[in-house]
Amino acid sequence: MRMLTKFKSWRAIFALLLLVLCSGKSWGQEVSDEFTYESFTATGTSYTEFSGVQGASGAVYAGKSATTKQTIQLRSKNSDCGIVTTTSGGRRVKSIIVEWYSETPNGRELDIYGKTSAYSSATDLYATATRGDKLGSIPKGRTELTINGDYTYIGLRSKDGALYLNKLTIVWEQGEQTQVSAPVFSPASGTNFIDQLTVTASCATDGATIYYTTDGTTPTAESDEFPVEGLPITETTTLKAMAVADGLDNSDVAEATYTKENVYSVAQAQAVIESGSMPETPVYVKGIITEIGEVSAQYGNASYYINDTQTQDGQLYVFRGRYLNNESFTDENQIKVGDEVVVCGTLVLYSGNTPEISDSYIYSLTSTGLPSPTFAWSTVAFTADINAQSVSYPVLTNNSDGAVSYESSATDVATIDATTGAITLVAVGKTTITARVAATENYSEASASYTLTVVDPSALGEPVAFVGERDGGDYAMMNSLRGSNKLYAQAVVIVNDKVISPENVDMISWYADESRGTIQNAAGEYVAYVSGTDIKLQSQSFKWTVSDGMWTAPDDKNSNTIRALGVNKTDDEYYIGAYNSTDDDYPKVRMMPIVDGYTRTVTAGTYGTICLPYAVAAEDLAGAEFFNIAGKVTGTDGKVNYLVLDAVTELEAGKPYIFSATSDMLLAAYNGEAVAEAASDNGLTGTFTEQDVAEGMYMITDNTVQLCGTGCSIAANRAYINMGEVAEYTESVGVNQRMLPLDGGTTGIETVEAAEADALVNVYTLSGVEVRHQVRAAEATDGLQRGIYIVNGKKMVVK
Repeated sequence: MRMLTKFKSWRAIFALLLLVLCSGKSWGQEVSDEFTYESFTATGTSYTEFSGVQGASGAVYAGKSATTKQTIQLRSKNSDCGIVTTTSGGRRVKSIIVEWYSETPNGRELDIYGKTSAYSSATDLYATATRGDKLGSIPKGRTELTINGDYTYIGLRSKDGALYLNKLTIVWEQGEQTQVSAPVFSPASGTNFIDQLTVTASCATDGATIYYTTDGTTPTAESDEFPVEGLPITETTTLKAMAVADGLDNSDVAEATYTKENVYSVAQAQAVIESGSMPETPVYVKGIITEIGEVSAQYGNASYYINDTQTQDGQLYVFRGRYLNNESFTDENQIKVGDEVVVCGTLVLYSGNTPEISDSYIYSLTSTGLPSPTFAWSTVAFTADINAQSVSYPVLTNNSDGAVSYESSATDVATIDATTGAITLVAVGKTTITARVAATENYSEASASYTLTVVDPSALGEPVAFVGERDGGDYAMMNSLRGSNKLYAQAVVIVNDKVISPENVDMISWYADESRGTIQNAAGEYVAYVSGTDIKLQSQSFKWTVSDGMWTAPDDKNSNTIRALGVNKTDDEYYIGAYNSTDDDYPKVRMMPIVDGYTRTVTAGTYGTICLPYAVAAEDLAGAEFFNIAGKVTGTDGKVNYLVLDAVTELEAGKPYIFSATSDMLLAAYNGEAVAEAASDNGLTGTFTEQDVAEGMYMITDNTVQLCGTGCSIAANRAYINMGEVAEYTESVGVNQRMLPLDGGTTGIETVEAAEADALVNVYTLSGVEVRHQVRAAEATDGLQRGIYIVNGKKMVVK
């Protein structure tokens, strides 16, 4: 990745920025920083701005001369070309040492100024009121000037005329440090980029830890730790960072902004030109070189240019002899037809035969004469659970026929097989996974990277869900943004304020700390209030207030309003936002545990069987009534007519039951330890898996008890009946029992209840034959043969 600075003319200002001084009380060991021509990276020919050089004293900005003079160059005193330094970390400047270039005319001097307030820019050196106290000069022939006084800011400028320095040395005295040095970003703030930029941060204080934010908020010690391998960014980003070390005050906050350039295709650039609304600022255009010309090349009417780069009919023509990454290229081997370039300049339409050639630059060049392959990871960032049995890592798209190699920037976090790309997680942390493909006869070389974050959710405690009820359903907050200002909500089932774990449980899992008021996901992202009804996920923690189960935050615009996390709906989408805590139109979410459990769609009023590997408490059951088989009732013909059922209120692990559905969904939240095998109970045999059932067994199917023939099978978590193992029922049928007929009728049997003792009733057989007429209910079945009779519309058993 090539790092870019905005195009500027040769009149650009030079500036040297080091870090902010934290004055100490005692002074001791000397340290020094030396800067030469090689320390600076110019962005043009001469007198142009340079970008971030890292030194022990901080980030450096200055100017350098044209390539004919390999020197640090300061121009005349009126040209706004000076150097500003800012001391850092308990240091003060002791002296300035220069090594003069031999061609600097005699009589030229380097003026030194001291200030206790900041320079706004190098221009301040040329304003009498703002340049500070004159500390002295260093003329050619003299090399050093001692600085007296604790000046926070030092300014250096040419007294008159251009001067050239082979070397500039700043000698510091290290004092007693009371504050951590501010972090330093590299590349420096203001850097532009095309695709992706990796920013590093350093601190001059030993043992310091750097924390950062990207959302504009001030970092704290609870913010994300800046990755040692650098932070990849793919969008325009403002970074803020603060450094922390034991025994010292936290550092000042450093800030840097990096701008992603909008890169046109050749066709897009032409469309902009032809529209007549061309931007005044330089633009970036990417294309494949189709022709290379000379600066003096003649072109016909209506040609389109990005300054000295011609576009016509969707093609890209590049003039030889211009600038490649700020250096002139003239050798025809440096660029060739088929190369992919990114050029920067001003869009211009020329109607004459000879265009005016003005300065523009080729900022990046894939100079192989070969097309770049399609080579990219499916994401730029990925989070993996170190405890997971298997992980679906990002996928690499590659159409090249070259050999691919892989590497991890932090092997103490994760290793990757250099050949196969197989990843092994080692410890919690972050690493950059990079893939590279070698050049071939068909494609150029390429590389692609993503940031891998390894987390350990188990260290965060048990996951919970945040659930609100709306429109008769329950909806849980998801780890998925709806746009940029809400979180999606997913329908879930709950029983006894417990969420039964869905298949995609990770999407609704949160780790909440009520004492701290924080909600975060496994990737370490926090749910934060933003403004109005907006919430978002961010890297630094956010504190909610928790009261009566409601998670709230003060409204950012109205101090009398409290915002609470609640459920909303637009069209068919449910989502979570921050709504007025007193507005019942947006049901508030509650924190609930997520538990393993069982759900089954059933039909109210029907019977079925169930067998679960876990125990279920009475309060954790919903949607059905449950029964054991108490016994069977056999008729005089030897056939089983009824099963007698005993009601139960809780389920034992591995034990089979018959249920009667009371709603369209059966719910059970597990508790305790699972058993390995399903059991049998009085002829009812359970199963945890789908399996075949032997001929002669009974199943409850389509709300009837049916005899199995050949090829009979049963689904998982069901049970079948071995009627030969069911005990004969000889007791009276009580009010908490039910009778299940085996005569092919429906199983919707009412509970057996006695009529008033003195009431007169008729008695019928099951076939409808009246056997007694208007007898006392208490004596209705006395003396009758064993069997089932209908008394006052109720079934009664005679044993």
